[in-house]
Amino acid sequence: MTHKVLVLCQRRKSNFEDLQSVTDDISSLVTRLLGDDTDIKYLTDIPANSPATADFRGEFGDNDWTKQTLEENSYSLIIANTCPFIFMPWSVVHRYLNDKGLLAITNFQKDLPPANSILEMANHLSKSTNFNFHYMFTIIPNVVIFEKRSRIAEGGTINRKYRKSKKYSKYRKPSKSKKYRKSKKYRKSKKYSKSKKYSKSFM
Repeated sequence: MTHKVLVLCQRRKSNFEDLQSVTDDISSLVTRLLGDDTDIKYLTDIPANSPATADFRGEFGDNDWTKQTLEENSYSLIIANTCPFIFMPWSVVHRYLNDKGLLAITNFQKDLPPANSILEMANHLSKSTNFNFHYMFTIIPNVVIFEKRSRIAEGGTINRKYRKSKKYSKYRKPSKSKKYRKSKKYRKSKKYSKSKKYSKSFM
């Protein structure tokens, strides 16, 4: 099966700038994650008369152009390269990835060394409640990989099948009752002392 890949915020070619090193880095990353059987498309918002080229020219987001141009739940990998990460519509990215899809936040730039700032940004995003992706791993300082969560991005409700899976139990937070039972507040309470006496009566 051919894996579909979408690269956001990146031109494929330019008449005024050699982007070969950037597209080579992206191709290498795609091969490393998905193998050789891939179809890579570049999407960026550039004017129709621009000397630069991309497979899709338009604004990616929750808009009619995106809905008419792209197919939801169809991409194995979406790469956000040098995008304005804070303002990105991550819920829309989530929608266009397939169930096992990956998100790569990258900072491939021409003749520039890897930037550590991308790690800080990825860490900030992973703490956001609207960022419905699991952190997986970092390849190099300018590549951070996330995995799509099995949940509805807009509503934030967890898929029932996913809730029953081992994967969900691995990531889910412990319930408040378990946390409370381990807390100092509970240990000082009358309820704790009673439960202790009760357990001793069976010893």
